[in-house]
Amino acid sequence: IVRDSFLRRRSGPSIFTLTNRALASRYLGVLMGYLASSVLGQYDPSLLGRELLTPGRLYFLESNIRIWQRRLALPLEEFRTWVVLHEVTHAWQFEAHPWLRDYLNAQLELYIQEIARAQAGFSLRNLLERLSRLENIIRGEGNLIELIITPKQREALRRLQALMCII
Repeated sequence: IVRDSFLRRRSGPSIFTLTNRALASRYLGVLMGYLASSVLGQYDPSLLGRELLTPGRLYFLESNIRIWQRRLALPLEEFRTWVVLHEVTHAWQFEAHPWLRDYLNAQLELYIQEIARAQAGFSLRNLLERLSRLENIIRGEGNLIELIITPKQREALRRLQALMCII
């Protein structure tokens, strides 16, 4: 047992773990690239810490604001004002209602823990399950995200999406 454990640690991550990491990295890269071109402003509520060390911060992407202002043919100052008010509303939601930050933080932590668990437990069985899901997707009974995330990750993501819909 000790020898097997030593050999496993010495040989490094399995091909399944490396493949899963590569897929997750590509997925996140595509997602971040898409979001970066669409974000006008962002309230950062300082998540994923044990305790709140700093208040949230507001960020604005002037280049994206100008692109969308031109695309929509809106007056620049009025559009900027709308973006600021929109983001300040999010700041108020988080700062006036601490449970919101706590809940979002807890859901993100669960999601991240599930990602780590899925990577650590990736096996031939997981690969076969994903191939089965691919067959369902080809038949039109699902979507590509189901190949990347586990059912537990999907549930955590649903809770995060539900929260994001109300704020």
